[in-house]
Amino acid sequence: MENERGAEKWHIASVSWGKDSLAMLLLLIEKGWPLDEVVFYDTGMEFQAIYDTQDRMLPELEQLGIRYTKLEPGNPFLYDMLERQVQSRQNNQEMQMPHSRKMGIQQPGHSRKIQK
Repeated sequence: MENERGAEKWHIASVSWGKDSLAMLLLLIEKGWPLDEVVFYDTGMEFQAIYDTQDRMLPELEQLGIRYTKLEPGNPFLYDMLERQVQSRQNNQEMQMPHSRKMGIQQPGHSRKIQK
């Protein structure tokens, strides 16, 4: 894939918008090193400061002609972490996620079983 400068390499920085990745991004820009795209994976569980930093930097990226891509999970983070059923690799049976039991979260239908 060629970038806007006609170069064959595409230079991407993956950021979390935390202090370390922000420092890396600012250094890349300050040094004038090639940068074609900035990518952020948004779990939906970030602190507000992360989104504030992102919002402050987006106009800068646009002004410099750097593409910005925000990726998001197909399912909400808490669903995949705490509720989603998984298949056992040993016997292919559905298993409850262990995190949900530890945190006191009930799986759908379990409250009816407890009430009986």
